[in-house]
Amino acid sequence: MTAVCYEDTTSYSALGCGHNYCNECYSKFIEHKVSDEGHACIQARCPTEKCQLVVSDRLVRSLLPEGERLQRWTNAARLERSFVDENPNLKWCPASDCTGAVKASRGQLGVCCPHNHRFCFQCNQDDHRPCGCDDLKLWLIKCKDDSETYNWLMSNTKACPKCNTSIEKNGGCNHMTCKKPDCKYEFCWICQGPWKDHSGSYYACNKYDPEKDKEKGSKESAHAALSRYLHYYTRYTNHDQSLKMEADAKLKMEAKVKEMEKQGSNTWMDCQYLVEANEALHECRYALRFTYVYAFYLDKTGNHKEAFEMQQAELERQTEELAGMLERDVKDIERKEVVHCFQMAKKRLVNLFEIVDAKDKSYGDPGQGSSSSAD
Repeated sequence: MTAVCYEDTTSYSALGCGHNYCNECYSKFIEHKVSDEGHACIQARCPTEKCQLVVSDRLVRSLLPEGERLQRWTNAARLERSFVDENPNLKWCPASDCTGAVKASRGQLGVCCPHNHRFCFQCNQDDHRPCGCDDLKLWLIKCKDDSETYNWLMSNTKACPKCNTSIEKNGGCNHMTCKKPDCKYEFCWICQGPWKDHSGSYYACNKYDPEKDKEKGSKESAHAALSRYLHYYTRYTNHDQSLKMEADAKLKMEAKVKEMEKQGSNTWMDCQYLVEANEALHECRYALRFTYVYAFYLDKTGNHKEAFEMQQAELERQTEELAGMLERDVKDIERKEVVHCFQMAKKRLVNLFEIVDAKDKSYGDPGQGSSSSAD
């Protein structure tokens, strides 16, 4: 009987460890490794948990049929790979469908492979300038962490003092009634005391209670922290979503170029400024996405934050202006206006990176991006 499918079969394979798997299961396992891990697939180990034996080239070739996946395995196992792996200035592109290698100079982080896949030479994530690798790691964890949801609940809801059911305030009145059928407790939203005590001489909400103020302060602090996070997160995701629509934007731009060619005496070359403008728009949005991660962890003291945010605002404004121009109908597009706008956008992008690089050099850490000051 083989592992995984637990079926009796005479058609199975195993490495020297003796862990048997039917050929169908083993081939699917290897196919997934090749598809998901790119060049790292040659480090695939026996499917048995804790088994450290590396899958052999001979086994792979006996299980994978001729085709794309076998070719990708072959590319990964080439002798040239050892040269790349042993050279600190060379690295394979992490994209699963790429077989290209990239050379980077000392201190260089953002690189692009021969197939235009951009990534960070240090951490293999997307090219994330101007934010640093550590900040990006913290940010991605924060975006997935349920703690932000908890902060929102702490800021916008309170527990019923009697049954502890979470209640959200949806009106201006402070007279709250628990909607739980077997509770129906009436209390004050402000002090959470019984509502029956909030009339006549019993009313006490105006009296200062140091202990309750401590709790209120912590909730206000949580609300402020959440608001700050959402400010950067919404702008980060906005540019991220825009980038995901790049394929459609490229097709639309190609259609506009063809339409423009038909008007007057425009040639294909005359219309290429639209393609350049679209590429500049992509570059700006790509960088702006990570400027909000950089800004989130940026030290709140000193002049650098003010200078950076000023350049970030200018780049954001120029990017939106360019996007608006490219959305116009062909008949309303002015070449001179578009060319000036996308050249200014590229200049502002350079200015923003120069400010970041200047700060990094002053700290003796070129190319690393932001200096963290996590909230």
